[in-house]
Amino acid sequence: MDVVYTSGTTGSPKGVLLTHDMLLRTAYASAYTRAFHDGRRILSPCRCTTCSGTWRGCWPRCSPAVRSSRSLTFDPVATLAAVEEHRAEEVMFVPTMTLAVLDVARTKTFDLSSLSVVFSSGGQSPARIWNEIRDLLGARRSSPPTA
Repeated sequence: MDVVYTSGTTGSPKGVLLTHDMLLRTAYASAYTRAFHDGRRILSPCRCTTCSGTWRGCWPRCSPAVRSSRSLTFDPVATLAAVEEHRAEEVMFVPTMTLAVLDVARTKTFDLSSLSVVFSSGGQSPARIWNEIRDLLGARRSSPPTA
């Protein structure tokens, strides 16, 4: 169905072949295990080609998936503004994005009351990040650190 070009976790560029079956199984597993409800709003500043079950998990439940920017450059202010505007319930970041968003949240105010879940994965995060996600973004759940 798809060929995704990625450097993955190794840093070496490669093309990864994805089948319909792989994408559907990932989408259904993500939606099922995370108990998606109809209309769930997920915001992702990550590229659409990211091999993420979270992003593709929207498909089975027809949930709106909101892109925060058409730019190739991540903008933490625009991302928080999009959470506010679209009443996003969940956001997906890599740790560098999370840290940038937290820096903005310390100095600017946004209505993030709709936000309940923050994913920050794909790299190592400092331990303090999880408390700050709750304290500054108001997320009720976040991806726990892995050992």
